[in-house]
Amino acid sequence: MGPISNRRDSLLGPKPDPGVKASYAQMLSLALMLSLGVGLMALPNEISNTGTVPYAIMFVCVVSGMNWSMLALLRAKSAVEERGIKVQSYRDLGYDFLGGDHGSRAVDWCVVGFQFGVCASYFSFMTSTLHTLWPHGPSETSFTVVLVPIVGVPCALKHLKDLGIVAQVATVTYAFSLCTVGFYAIHRLVVKGHVYNTQPFSGSPWGLIGLLGSLCYAFEGIPSTLCQMANALAEPERAPELVTTSLVGLAVIFTATGYVCNFAYQDPANPITVSLIDEFGISGLPAAANWLVVISVALKFPMQFFPMAQQLEHALEIDRYVCKRDDDSESARLLPSEQTFIGERDGDRWSVAFRAMLVVLAALTALVVNDLTTIINVVGIVFGPSLGFIFPCYFDLICVRRRAYDRTKLEVAISIVVLCVSVAATFLGFGQQVVGLVRAYINGSDDDRR
Repeated sequence: MGPISNRRDSLLGPKPDPGVKASYAQMLSLALMLSLGVGLMALPNEISNTGTVPYAIMFVCVVSGMNWSMLALLRAKSAVEERGIKVQSYRDLGYDFLGGDHGSRAVDWCVVGFQFGVCASYFSFMTSTLHTLWPHGPSETSFTVVLVPIVGVPCALKHLKDLGIVAQVATVTYAFSLCTVGFYAIHRLVVKGHVYNTQPFSGSPWGLIGLLGSLCYAFEGIPSTLCQMANALAEPERAPELVTTSLVGLAVIFTATGYVCNFAYQDPANPITVSLIDEFGISGLPAAANWLVVISVALKFPMQFFPMAQQLEHALEIDRYVCKRDDDSESARLLPSEQTFIGERDGDRWSVAFRAMLVVLAALTALVVNDLTTIINVVGIVFGPSLGFIFPCYFDLICVRRRAYDRTKLEVAISIVVLCVSVAATFLGFGQQVVGLVRAYINGSDDDRR
């Protein structure tokens, strides 16, 4: 059975020349980079709200469950490819296991929903940080109006030719900001002896649902691109090792940053970089760290935006380009092609207008919600469990039923437990976020009447 190429659209753009592969080290750095962003900066605030012990338990569960589910996703991918069908992206597994086009659309909308939420959180992050750096300057709305064309212009390109270099610059600026935050936090702990938030439990148990959303948001760079990374890996047999190593690396970074900053500041801000301004003022390294993290997020915005825009253009038939059927032997794409500008085959001015509308819509969402923590929790709890746990474990169980590979009863039971717990958490979390938004709206209306 030959591959069916008209449903093999990579979420990360056109496919590269055959034979182009990336080393294990390159893929590992990419996996880490995709998950180091706004979510990490929110973790100290989450720890202070839930307590050190509940956070530790939830963190171990999420990392273990994510590792289990991602390995299941790779097994399902291999099982499908053994039947002669090339799996280029997550949506291809949705096509095979979730009922054809409806299944691929379900995966698509989860990926699109997550990435749209990430774009909205980026706007919220940048505007709130800029307003902190310039408290007597323009309002957050004014900053948003300025940022829309800045991040919107590169999003209107087909691909950024130097996107790889842009990603490297974003990583360097982010790393500098993160190291600055860690330096000042350790200085407060070791030199000044300031230690806060040591209580093992704090807040309501319902806060664990929001914490789950925040953690799913923080780790979600891996699930949505794992199939592409496995295809682009020069040593595909090392894909399971890539998953485990990247998750362990992220776990170390998240744990160190989260706990150190939680203990160092009495009321850790979200993002944690703002705590530097609150403590040391708008000058020197604290100010530089905040400016650089804003630059880093602005540079990473197109990387999150492109897959969502391209998939929506394809679904709405704005992108009129149809893949050739003999094109399927090429591996999925992780870096942009030589075509930089949107051309006639890509929808031309309609595609540009559509992308501009998406950027504006993400900015408006950030302004309406006006709370970075809420955006992160909603996006993480609504879309995160599906991509990170529910779909992979369901695919794993379907493969066992098809006898594609053997699993022990214990392994099957673990996949069932992860699946059921994730479904329950998604419904509970969604309901909790809706109730929270309604209460916030009612309280805001009462304040206005007073």
